[in-house]
Amino acid sequence: MDMPPFPWLKDKPDTFQFHLENDTGDIETYTRKNRLDLGESLLNMRRIYLDTKYWLFVRDVYLNRSQNPLNLEIVNQLRRLRKSGSTICPISFSIFSELMYQSDPVTRNATAEMIDEFSEGTTIRPLSEVFKAELMHLMTRCYNQDSELYEIGQLVWTKVVYVAGGMHLSLKNSPIPPKLALAFQKSMFDFLWSIKLSEMIEIFPLSDGKEQKENIKLSEILTKGKFEHQASEDTFEKLFIDEVAGTLDHLSETIGDYTVEFARRNGAGERVSKEVSTEGGELLKNLIFQGFKEKKIKNEFPTIEISCSLHAAVRLDAKRKFKKGDVVDFHHATLALPYFDIFLTEASLQHLLQTKEIDAEKKYGCKVLSSEQEVLDHLRGLD
Repeated sequence: MDMPPFPWLKDKPDTFQFHLENDTGDIETYTRKNRLDLGESLLNMRRIYLDTKYWLFVRDVYLNRSQNPLNLEIVNQLRRLRKSGSTICPISFSIFSELMYQSDPVTRNATAEMIDEFSEGTTIRPLSEVFKAELMHLMTRCYNQDSELYEIGQLVWTKVVYVAGGMHLSLKNSPIPPKLALAFQKSMFDFLWSIKLSEMIEIFPLSDGKEQKENIKLSEILTKGKFEHQASEDTFEKLFIDEVAGTLDHLSETIGDYTVEFARRNGAGERVSKEVSTEGGELLKNLIFQGFKEKKIKNEFPTIEISCSLHAAVRLDAKRKFKKGDVVDFHHATLALPYFDIFLTEASLQHLLQTKEIDAEKKYGCKVLSSEQEVLDHLRGLD
Protein backbone atom coordinates (compact mmCIF):
# COMPACT_ATOMS: atom_id res chain seq x y z
CA MET A 1 0.00 0.00 0.00
CA ASP A 2 1.41 3.38 -1.01
CA MET A 3 2.09 5.90 1.74
CA PRO A 4 0.35 9.29 1.39
CA PRO A 5 2.76 12.06 0.32
CA PHE A 6 2.49 13.86 3.67
CA PRO A 7 1.69 11.26 6.36
CA TRP A 8 2.03 13.85 9.15
CA LEU A 9 -1.18 15.54 7.96
CA LYS A 10 -3.28 13.02 9.91
CA ASP A 11 -1.90 14.39 13.21
CA LYS A 12 -2.80 18.02 12.50
CA PRO A 13 -5.66 19.82 14.26
CA ASP A 14 -9.04 20.29 12.61
CA THR A 15 -10.64 23.24 14.40
CA PHE A 16 -13.16 24.22 11.74
CA GLN A 17 -16.20 23.06 13.73
CA PHE A 18 -14.93 24.73 16.90
CA HIS A 19 -14.59 28.10 15.17
CA LEU A 20 -17.95 27.66 13.49
CA GLU A 21 -19.64 27.18 16.85
CA ASN A 22 -17.59 29.65 18.93
CA ASP A 23 -16.90 33.36 18.49
CA THR A 24 -13.12 33.73 18.63
CA GLY A 25 -13.00 37.15 16.95
CA ASP A 26 -12.07 38.23 13.44
CA ILE A 27 -9.03 36.75 11.73
CA GLU A 28 -6.70 39.65 12.62
CA THR A 29 -7.70 39.53 16.30
CA TYR A 30 -7.38 35.75 16.46
CA THR A 31 -3.96 35.53 14.82
CA ARG A 32 -2.62 38.48 16.83
CA LYS A 33 -3.73 36.84 20.09
CA ASN A 34 -1.87 33.67 19.15
CA ARG A 35 1.30 35.63 18.42
CA LEU A 36 0.99 37.62 21.65
CA ASP A 37 0.48 34.45 23.69
CA LEU A 38 3.53 32.93 22.03
CA GLY A 39 5.55 36.10 22.67
CA GLU A 40 4.56 36.14 26.32
CA SER A 41 5.67 32.53 26.77
CA LEU A 42 9.02 33.21 25.08
CA LEU A 43 9.69 36.27 27.23
CA ASN A 44 9.48 33.96 30.23
CA MET A 45 12.24 31.74 28.84
CA ARG A 46 15.93 32.18 28.13
CA ARG A 47 16.31 32.62 24.38
CA ILE A 48 19.49 31.35 22.71
CA TYR A 49 20.28 32.23 19.09
CA LEU A 50 22.43 29.64 17.34
CA ASP A 51 23.91 30.89 14.10
CA THR A 52 24.36 28.45 11.23
CA LYS A 53 27.74 27.24 12.48
CA TYR A 54 26.24 25.99 15.72
CA TRP A 55 23.17 24.47 14.10
CA LEU A 56 25.53 22.45 11.89
CA PHE A 57 27.44 21.32 14.99
CA VAL A 58 24.12 20.19 16.46
CA ARG A 59 23.21 18.41 13.24
CA ASP A 60 26.52 16.53 13.09
CA VAL A 61 26.05 15.30 16.65
CA TYR A 62 22.55 14.12 15.73
CA LEU A 63 23.98 12.18 12.76
CA ASN A 64 26.90 10.80 14.84
CA ARG A 65 29.32 12.57 12.52
CA SER A 66 30.91 14.94 15.03
CA GLN A 67 34.50 14.23 16.04
CA ASN A 68 34.54 17.01 18.62
CA PRO A 69 33.52 15.94 22.16
CA LEU A 70 32.82 19.58 23.02
CA ASN A 71 30.01 19.68 20.47
CA LEU A 72 28.45 16.54 21.90
CA GLU A 73 28.45 18.09 25.35
CA ILE A 74 27.06 21.39 24.02
CA VAL A 75 24.12 19.48 22.52
CA ASN A 76 23.62 17.63 25.82
CA GLN A 77 23.54 20.93 27.70
CA LEU A 78 21.11 22.50 25.23
CA ARG A 79 18.90 19.44 25.50
CA ARG A 80 19.02 19.63 29.31
CA LEU A 81 18.04 23.31 29.28
CA ARG A 82 15.27 22.73 26.75
CA LYS A 83 13.79 19.83 28.69
CA SER A 84 13.79 21.91 31.88
CA GLY A 85 11.56 24.47 30.16
CA SER A 86 13.94 27.32 30.99
CA THR A 87 15.40 27.77 27.54
CA ILE A 88 14.38 27.80 23.89
CA CYS A 89 16.31 28.29 20.63
CA PRO A 90 14.08 30.01 18.04
CA ILE A 91 15.41 30.33 14.51
CA SER A 92 15.20 33.21 12.01
CA PHE A 93 14.64 33.60 8.28
CA SER A 94 18.42 33.75 7.79
CA ILE A 95 18.83 30.38 9.51
CA PHE A 96 15.96 28.97 7.46
CA SER A 97 17.40 30.23 4.17
CA GLU A 98 20.86 28.86 4.99
CA LEU A 99 19.27 25.52 5.85
CA MET A 100 17.81 25.55 2.34
CA TYR A 101 21.35 25.88 0.92
CA GLN A 102 22.00 22.24 1.82
CA SER A 103 22.01 19.94 -1.20
CA ASP A 104 21.97 16.67 0.76
CA PRO A 105 18.46 15.64 1.90
CA VAL A 106 19.87 13.61 4.83
CA THR A 107 21.75 16.53 6.37
CA ARG A 108 18.98 19.00 5.62
CA ASN A 109 16.32 16.83 7.23
CA ALA A 110 18.55 16.18 10.24
CA THR A 111 19.12 19.91 10.74
CA ALA A 112 15.38 20.55 10.55
CA GLU A 113 14.62 17.81 13.09
CA MET A 114 17.10 19.24 15.59
CA ILE A 115 15.71 22.73 15.03
CA ASP A 116 12.24 21.35 15.79
CA GLU A 117 13.52 19.86 19.04
CA PHE A 118 15.30 22.95 20.32
CA SER A 119 13.02 25.67 18.91
CA GLU A 120 9.61 24.03 19.45
CA GLY A 121 8.72 25.41 16.02
CA THR A 122 9.28 29.05 17.01
CA THR A 123 11.05 31.74 15.03
CA ILE A 124 11.68 35.43 15.25
CA ARG A 125 9.77 37.26 12.54
CA PRO A 126 11.68 38.37 9.41
CA LEU A 127 13.77 41.51 9.61
CA SER A 128 11.27 43.67 7.72
CA GLU A 129 8.45 42.72 10.11
CA VAL A 130 10.61 43.31 13.18
CA PHE A 131 11.47 46.78 11.87
CA LYS A 132 7.77 47.38 11.31
CA ALA A 133 7.02 46.32 14.89
CA GLU A 134 9.70 48.71 16.18
CA LEU A 135 8.34 51.58 14.09
CA MET A 136 4.69 50.97 14.99
CA HIS A 137 5.61 50.62 18.66
CA LEU A 138 7.35 54.00 18.67
CA MET A 139 4.58 55.70 16.66
CA THR A 140 1.92 54.36 19.03
CA ARG A 141 3.88 55.55 22.03
CA CYS A 142 4.24 59.04 20.52
CA TYR A 143 0.63 59.21 19.31
CA ASN A 144 -0.90 58.17 22.62
CA GLN A 145 1.54 58.55 25.49
CA ASP A 146 -1.01 57.24 27.99
CA SER A 147 -1.59 53.96 26.18
CA GLU A 148 -0.38 50.72 27.74
CA LEU A 149 1.85 49.01 25.21
CA TYR A 150 3.01 45.44 24.96
CA GLU A 151 6.73 45.07 25.40
CA ILE A 152 8.36 45.18 21.97
CA GLY A 153 10.04 41.86 22.72
CA GLN A 154 6.61 40.22 22.88
CA LEU A 155 5.69 41.33 19.36
CA VAL A 156 8.48 39.81 17.28
CA TRP A 157 7.76 36.06 17.47
CA THR A 158 5.82 33.63 15.33
CA LYS A 159 5.77 29.98 14.27
CA VAL A 160 8.11 28.52 11.69
CA VAL A 161 5.56 28.31 8.87
CA TYR A 162 5.55 32.13 8.94
CA VAL A 163 9.35 32.41 9.00
CA ALA A 164 9.30 34.40 5.74
CA GLY A 165 6.40 36.63 6.79
CA GLY A 166 2.85 36.62 8.10
CA MET A 167 -0.15 35.97 5.91
CA HIS A 168 -3.57 34.42 6.09
CA LEU A 169 -5.99 33.01 3.56
CA SER A 170 -8.06 35.79 2.01
CA LEU A 171 -11.68 35.01 1.20
CA LYS A 172 -12.69 38.59 0.44
CA ASN A 173 -15.45 38.73 -2.21
CA SER A 174 -15.79 34.96 -1.91
CA PRO A 175 -19.25 33.39 -2.49
CA ILE A 176 -18.74 31.44 0.76
CA PRO A 177 -21.00 32.75 3.58
CA PRO A 178 -18.99 35.06 5.91
CA LYS A 179 -19.37 32.84 8.99
CA LEU A 180 -18.12 29.77 7.11
CA ALA A 181 -15.30 31.75 5.50
CA LEU A 182 -14.10 33.08 8.86
CA ALA A 183 -14.16 29.61 10.46
CA PHE A 184 -12.22 28.26 7.50
CA GLN A 185 -9.61 31.06 7.75
CA LYS A 186 -9.04 30.45 11.46
CA SER A 187 -8.92 26.66 11.16
CA MET A 188 -6.39 27.02 8.34
CA PHE A 189 -4.31 29.30 10.59
CA ASP A 190 -4.44 26.68 13.38
CA PHE A 191 -3.29 24.03 10.94
CA LEU A 192 -0.36 26.11 9.67
CA TRP A 193 0.55 27.19 13.23
CA SER A 194 1.11 23.51 14.12
CA ILE A 195 3.45 22.64 11.24
CA LYS A 196 7.04 21.68 12.08
CA LEU A 197 10.09 22.71 10.07
CA SER A 198 10.91 19.07 9.29
CA GLU A 199 7.44 18.73 7.76
CA MET A 200 7.64 22.02 5.91
CA ILE A 201 10.93 21.48 4.10
CA GLU A 202 9.56 18.48 2.22
CA ILE A 203 8.01 20.87 -0.29
CA PHE A 204 11.26 22.79 -0.96
CA PRO A 205 13.72 21.66 -3.65
CA LEU A 206 17.33 20.96 -2.75
CA SER A 207 19.83 23.76 -3.32
CA ASP A 208 21.71 24.11 -6.59
CA GLY A 209 24.37 26.35 -5.00
CA LYS A 210 23.09 29.52 -6.69
CA GLU A 211 22.51 31.31 -3.36
CA GLN A 212 26.14 30.91 -2.30
CA LYS A 213 27.33 32.38 -5.60
CA GLU A 214 25.05 35.37 -5.04
CA ASN A 215 26.53 35.89 -1.55
CA ILE A 216 30.04 35.88 -3.01
CA LYS A 217 29.00 38.42 -5.65
CA LEU A 218 27.38 40.66 -3.02
CA SER A 219 30.48 40.60 -0.82
CA GLU A 220 32.60 41.61 -3.84
CA ILE A 221 30.26 44.52 -4.61
CA LEU A 222 30.36 45.72 -0.99
CA THR A 223 34.15 45.46 -0.86
CA LYS A 224 34.53 47.36 -4.14
CA GLY A 225 32.23 50.12 -2.86
CA LYS A 226 34.09 50.30 0.44
CA PHE A 227 37.51 50.88 -1.14
CA GLU A 228 36.16 53.31 -3.74
CA HIS A 229 34.69 55.54 -1.03
CA GLN A 230 37.39 55.09 1.60
CA ALA A 231 38.86 58.30 3.03
CA SER A 232 41.62 58.88 5.59
CA GLU A 233 39.37 61.17 7.66
CA ASP A 234 36.68 58.52 8.08
CA THR A 235 35.45 58.00 11.63
CA PHE A 236 33.08 55.39 12.96
CA GLU A 237 30.44 58.04 13.69
CA LYS A 238 30.60 59.44 10.14
CA LEU A 239 30.46 56.01 8.54
CA PHE A 240 27.62 54.95 10.83
CA ILE A 241 25.51 57.99 9.90
CA ASP A 242 26.26 57.37 6.22
CA GLU A 243 24.97 53.82 6.63
CA VAL A 244 21.85 55.02 8.47
CA ALA A 245 21.11 57.51 5.68
CA GLY A 246 21.46 54.82 3.02
CA THR A 247 19.33 52.35 4.95
CA LEU A 248 16.56 54.88 5.51
CA ASP A 249 16.59 55.90 1.84
CA HIS A 250 16.11 52.23 0.96
CA LEU A 251 13.25 52.00 3.49
CA SER A 252 11.56 55.28 2.53
CA GLU A 253 8.65 53.75 0.59
CA THR A 254 8.19 51.06 3.24
CA ILE A 255 8.08 53.68 5.99
CA GLY A 256 5.45 55.55 3.97
CA ASP A 257 3.32 52.42 3.69
CA TYR A 258 3.60 51.81 7.43
CA THR A 259 2.63 55.44 8.08
CA VAL A 260 -0.56 54.96 6.07
CA GLU A 261 -1.33 51.70 7.88
CA PHE A 262 -0.84 53.42 11.23
CA ALA A 263 -3.11 56.31 10.19
CA ARG A 264 -5.85 53.90 9.09
CA ARG A 265 -5.61 51.99 12.35
CA ASN A 266 -6.16 55.26 14.16
CA GLY A 267 -9.26 56.51 12.38
CA ALA A 268 -8.12 57.75 8.97
CA GLY A 269 -10.13 55.08 7.18
CA GLU A 270 -9.29 54.50 3.52
CA ARG A 271 -8.91 58.20 2.74
CA VAL A 272 -5.11 58.32 2.91
CA SER A 273 -3.70 58.90 -0.58
CA LYS A 274 -0.45 57.70 -2.14
CA GLU A 275 0.81 61.29 -2.06
CA VAL A 276 0.24 61.44 1.69
CA SER A 277 2.02 58.09 2.02
CA THR A 278 5.06 59.42 0.16
CA GLU A 279 5.17 62.69 2.10
CA GLY A 280 4.57 60.96 5.42
CA GLY A 281 7.27 58.40 4.74
CA GLU A 282 9.76 61.10 3.78
CA LEU A 283 8.96 63.16 6.89
CA LEU A 284 9.23 60.21 9.25
CA LYS A 285 12.40 58.99 7.55
CA ASN A 286 14.02 62.40 8.11
CA LEU A 287 12.89 62.48 11.74
CA ILE A 288 14.45 59.07 12.37
CA PHE A 289 17.66 60.16 10.64
CA GLN A 290 17.91 63.30 12.77
CA GLY A 291 17.24 61.19 15.85
CA PHE A 292 20.26 59.03 15.04
CA LYS A 293 22.41 61.99 14.04
CA GLU A 294 21.67 63.87 17.26
CA LYS A 295 21.95 60.65 19.32
CA LYS A 296 18.40 60.99 20.61
CA ILE A 297 17.48 57.49 19.48
CA LYS A 298 18.56 54.97 22.09
CA ASN A 299 17.25 51.43 21.59
CA GLU A 300 14.12 52.17 19.54
CA PHE A 301 15.49 50.85 16.22
CA PRO A 302 18.03 48.08 16.87
CA THR A 303 17.34 46.62 13.41
CA ILE A 304 18.82 49.78 11.90
CA GLU A 305 21.47 50.50 14.51
CA ILE A 306 23.11 47.07 14.66
CA SER A 307 23.28 46.51 10.91
CA CYS A 308 24.62 50.00 10.25
CA SER A 309 27.15 49.69 13.09
CA LEU A 310 28.53 46.45 11.69
CA HIS A 311 28.83 47.81 8.16
CA ALA A 312 30.51 50.94 9.53
CA ALA A 313 32.97 48.86 11.57
CA VAL A 314 34.02 46.87 8.50
CA ARG A 315 34.40 50.06 6.46
CA LEU A 316 36.51 51.62 9.23
CA ASP A 317 39.02 48.75 9.10
CA ALA A 318 41.21 49.89 6.21
CA LYS A 319 42.30 46.39 5.20
CA ARG A 320 39.26 44.23 5.89
CA LYS A 321 37.22 43.00 2.95
CA PHE A 322 33.58 41.97 3.16
CA LYS A 323 33.37 38.18 3.27
CA LYS A 324 30.72 36.08 1.58
CA GLY A 325 29.00 35.33 4.89
CA ASP A 326 29.09 38.85 6.32
CA VAL A 327 25.65 40.02 5.21
CA VAL A 328 23.91 36.94 6.59
CA ASP A 329 26.00 37.09 9.78
CA PHE A 330 24.99 40.72 10.21
CA HIS A 331 21.34 39.68 9.87
CA HIS A 332 21.90 37.09 12.61
CA ALA A 333 23.37 39.74 14.91
CA THR A 334 20.68 42.30 14.11
CA LEU A 335 17.95 40.00 15.39
CA ALA A 336 19.90 38.13 18.08
CA LEU A 337 21.29 41.03 20.10
CA PRO A 338 18.08 42.90 21.00
CA TYR A 339 15.69 39.95 21.26
CA PHE A 340 17.75 37.00 22.56
CA ASP A 341 19.73 36.46 25.76
CA ILE A 342 22.65 34.50 24.29
CA PHE A 343 24.14 34.58 20.78
CA LEU A 344 26.37 31.71 19.60
CA THR A 345 28.31 32.80 16.53
CA GLU A 346 31.59 33.03 14.62
CA ALA A 347 34.76 34.41 16.25
CA SER A 348 35.11 37.15 13.61
CA LEU A 349 31.60 38.45 14.27
CA GLN A 350 32.11 38.25 18.03
CA HIS A 351 35.24 40.36 17.60
CA LEU A 352 33.35 43.01 15.62
CA LEU A 353 30.58 43.13 18.22
CA GLN A 354 33.09 43.58 21.03
CA THR A 355 34.86 46.58 19.49
CA LYS A 356 34.60 49.73 21.58
CA GLU A 357 32.52 51.43 18.89
CA ILE A 358 29.78 48.78 19.06
CA ASP A 359 30.19 47.16 22.53
CA ALA A 360 27.11 45.03 21.87
CA GLU A 361 26.94 43.08 25.13
CA LYS A 362 26.86 46.24 27.22
CA LYS A 363 24.28 47.96 25.02
CA TYR A 364 21.88 45.06 24.50
CA GLY A 365 22.57 42.72 27.41
CA CYS A 366 23.01 39.73 25.10
CA LYS A 367 25.92 37.39 25.84
CA VAL A 368 27.96 36.80 22.67
CA LEU A 369 30.01 33.57 22.53
CA SER A 370 32.00 31.92 19.75
CA SER A 371 34.44 29.20 20.86
CA GLU A 372 33.00 25.81 21.72
CA GLN A 373 34.76 25.78 25.09
CA GLU A 374 33.36 29.13 26.22
CA VAL A 375 29.91 28.12 24.98
CA LEU A 376 30.07 24.86 26.94
CA ASP A 377 31.35 26.57 30.09
CA HIS A 378 28.54 29.11 29.91
CA LEU A 379 25.79 26.56 29.28
CA ARG A 380 26.96 24.41 32.18
CA GLY A 381 26.39 27.32 34.52
CA LEU A 382 22.73 27.77 33.51
CA ASP A 383 19.66 26.25 35.11
